[in-house]
Amino acid sequence: VVAIGETGLDYYHNTDAEHLELQQKCFKEFLRLGLTYNLPVIIHDREAHADIAKIVESLPGVQGAMHCFSGDAAFALKMISLGFYISFAGNITYKSAHMLREAAKAVPLDRLLVETDAPFLSPMPFRGKPNEPARVRYVIETIAQVKSLSYEAVAEATSLNAKALFQLC
Repeated sequence: VVAIGETGLDYYHNTDAEHLELQQKCFKEFLRLGLTYNLPVIIHDREAHADIAKIVESLPGVQGAMHCFSGDAAFALKMISLGFYISFAGNITYKSAHMLREAAKAVPLDRLLVETDAPFLSPMPFRGKPNEPARVRYVIETIAQVKSLSYEAVAEATSLNAKALFQLC
């Protein structure tokens, strides 16, 4: 076991107060597991940025990755200050994803991760088709472009970051 999760809050489909309270309770328990076992927590966040930050902040020492990051640059920097890596997926390649590209630009290279979220979020030019691991290169290419870095620099940094986060080195 190298991480706890994916866990988090998803406010997209159900915003009933009782449901949100249950999600938050379960989320806190998973964060406590991460602390107890000194493991990173992989956080899913869909339309719940403020509550994610508030709950993470209430449990000092928890660390991990913001899976398939969907926030803005300010939220990315807030989560980095709380001990998290920021992971981008194929949606960063979408024409309308200006906010994600700005967030990636703001994330320091040593706190950046990439992922596929397969089978979801296939990058351009495969949008709408099932995603696969080989397509993560499009995420890296996009991040390299917005950060004015080489593909190799981003690939190397994100590989080293994954090894550090999951204690694989």
